[in-house]
Amino acid sequence: MFRFHERSIKKEEIVEFLKALKAHLKQPLLIVLDGLRAHKLKPVREYLDSTKGPTFSSPSCHYTRRT
Repeated sequence: MFRFHERSIKKEEIVEFLKALKAHLKQPLLIVLDGLRAHKLKPVREYLDSTKGPTFSSPSCHYTRRT
């Protein structure tokens, strides 16, 4: 599942995409996000926290969530 955008992606669009991806796959999903500021914003973190999967962190990848 891919989406193309002609402009910068906003935090709401990240959450929307993650929700659509999870619904489309209907199985566990490992999400790896880079250090982009939008990936660290509250709505994205809150959505990932709501999935109740384990969280992993590393210096090169600030937030990883298995949902």
